[in-house]
This record gives sequence, C-alpha cells and structure tokens, in this order.
Amino acid sequence: MRYLIIAASAVTLFGCNHRGFLEVQVTETNCTGIASLQVNVSDTSNTKMGSLTLQPSDALDFDLQFTSDATDKVTIEVVALAAAGEKLGSATATGTVGGSRVNITLVCGAGDMAGVDGTLPTADLAMADATTSDLEAPDASLTPDIAMPDLMQPDLAMADSAMADLVQPDLAVPDLAMPDLALPDLAHPDLAVPPDLAVAPDLLPPAPDLTVTATGTLSFAATHTGRLQVDDSQTSGATWSSIRSATTAVNWDDGARAVQSAGYLDGNGKQGYSIARAGFVFPAVSGLPAGAHIIAARIEVLPLAVANTTAQIFRVVTFAPASSTGFAATDYALSHWGTDVLGEEPGTNFAVGSRHAIELNTAGVALLSTSATNIFGWRTQYDLDNVVPSTTAGTTEGGYLHFSPTGTTAAEDARLIVDWQKP
Repeated sequence: MRYLIIAASAVTLFGCNHRGFLEVQVTETNCTGIASLQVNVSDTSNTKMGSLTLQPSDALDFDLQFTSDATDKVTIEVVALAAAGEKLGSATATGTVGGSRVNITLVCGAGDMAGVDGTLPTADLAMADATTSDLEAPDASLTPDIAMPDLMQPDLAMADSAMADLVQPDLAVPDLAMPDLALPDLAHPDLAVPPDLAVAPDLLPPAPDLTVTATGTLSFAATHTGRLQVDDSQTSGATWSSIRSATTAVNWDDGARAVQSAGYLDGNGKQGYSIARAGFVFPAVSGLPAGAHIIAARIEVLPLAVANTTAQIFRVVTFAPASSTGFAATDYALSHWGTDVLGEEPGTNFAVGSRHAIELNTAGVALLSTSATNIFGWRTQYDLDNVVPSTTAGTTEGGYLHFSPTGTTAAEDARLIVDWQKP
C-alpha cells in the first residue's frame, strides 16, 4: 500500500514559520487488516513534535512540512493499527528537514521492527545426545536480511533415542526467500521536482498586494466672487446685532472682494462695527478619470490686504445666493448662509501677495458636485459665532482679508483645487 498526504495541519504540528519539506516513502511487508497509520515525529532529543493519522488509500508517499523553529534532524515513526486499535507493526527512520527522501520499511506479523533492520530470530535446534555430523545444517548464506515470520523450530531434544530413528525435518531455506525484494515501486520518477508541492496553494504565502494607485489634481477658477457688507459708516448708530442680522447689504458685488468683522472707536469717539461676507461660485468638478474619487479639496485666494487677523479665524460655510452669476443685496441675510463649518484657517496664515487656501473638511468635500456649480461662502469667526468685537479708541479688533476679484488674471483668480485618487 502507498499513501499520499499534503495536510495544512502538518504546518501547525511542526512549527510556526515555513522552513521546508521532508518526503517520506513507506513500503510494507506482510501487513494485512490495516485500518490506519499513525505517524509520530520527534526531534533529536526525543521530544515529540507532533503526529498525524492517515487513512488507507492507494499510496503511501507523503510530505511533512516543517518551519523555522524545527530542528534539522527528526525521527519519524510509522505505526500500523488495526480497526480495534491494536498495533500490527511499526518502523522508524531518521531524516533531515529539506534533505533527501526518507524510506521506511513497515513490517507486520513479526513485532515492532525498525525500517532498516531485518534480523531474523534464531531457531532452537538443540538436540540431546546428537552429534552435529548427523544433521544437515541449513545454509545460512541463503537467509536474506529481511523481516521473516517466526521460524522457531520445535524442540527436537529426544532422551535416550538413537539418532537413526530421527526424521530430519526439511530445513531447506530457499522456500523462505521473499520474492521480488528489489522494490521497484519505490523508484519515484517524479521526485526530482515533487509534484505534490505544486498543488498545495494553502501552504504558499499570500501574493503581495501589487495594486497601483493613480493620483492627480484638478484646478477650477471661480466664475464669480463678491462681498456683501454692512457697516455703521452707512447706518449711523447701528449696533453689532443690527448689522449682523441685517437683510440687505450696503455694499455688494462691487470691485472689492473681502471677508471681515471688526469693532472700532475712532478719534472722534464714534463707535462702529463692520461685517463682510464673501461668496464664491465654481464650476462643476469635471475631468475626473473613470473610477476616480475626490480625496481632498481647498479654496485658494491671493490676498491683497490683511489686517488684525490675530483675533480672527476665517471659515468656509454653505452659501445660497439668489443667482450663481451675480449676487444681490438681499443675499447678505443670514438665511442665505450656513452655520456648519466646512473648513477653517487662522487669519495669521494669510500674507499679502502669497496665495493661500482654506482646506475643506470631510463634510465640505462631500458637498462637491460633478454636475452642478459649487458655491461656498466665507465668514469670520466673530460673525459665525456672534462674538461682539470690543471697541477701543484708536484700535480695531477683529480682522479682514481682501483678495483679488475674479477675472483679473489667472494667477489672481480664486480657485477650487481638487485632489483625486484612482485604485
């Protein structure tokens, strides 16, 4: 009989990280009634490394897989068991992990024997009152070194008998010679490249992740920008609350582009406030490769004037003007402006003549459209959180940012910049 096994369990039994295989081939002699084979593996210090139980099949030719924590030399014991669990025979052999094939000869019916030792027991031929010249001794040279059945002869000692009365049993050995011991079936023609290893994908390491990610950036110039402003120079005696909640701007869609909130007290003792909100209109995001998605975006401007920004943070919000091609005075009303922060940047990070952007957060990126215009607004922290600036003689608390209007030059345009990624 021969057996074939490639077992994932062998990986667990004989180590943690893959090291190598040891091919085992077993031949049997006089073995009948085998229900299962138990394979025990131990290291050179006789410490058991694991065991496998094989069921009868058409072949006994299997590979044991060992990993980096296994020893070089291992001892393999094969035990033949009957259906009731009784031991029919066994054999052992020593092999090297990753080395050549190990052959084990399993002998049954003659007790436990090593796979390479076939010493025969010696028959008790002692006979009383007999001379050896009267007996024909068996030809010991014909006894092969193989495992043989029990050849013990009966006790031929006979008291007070003449040797002439003895009938010499036929001790000729040739009948005991085992036929066909050349074991041609053990010559495996495909052992140079073990075919079994090629069909064990579960034992191979996972393939590395070779996914290549493509990335890119798109830039869109604003199609319209503008400020909507109210301050007490046009509404004498107005309070911060009345200016913030006004429904009509005093200045809108003129040449200036600004976002600001400020409180001041001039040299004549006049107290005042000013709020300006900025609007941006960008085209739909286009040019994304098939399968790509937006991973980041920002609104970038070129500052023309920056002042008192240490006390201010500029924030991106939603903006819903009456028209996307031009802003109306009534677009100043708070009902047109969102309160959720979609991105923010301290005013101290803006410098005159150096382009700078406010990065959109996850919620802001999610609002970007590939089919409709993208409209955003900028408000100051004081305006959004309704914080009243203090008024001190000769100073202005708050901050403002004036930026280049749309359409002057490409280098001055406010821009929506989009980063994309494609798996």
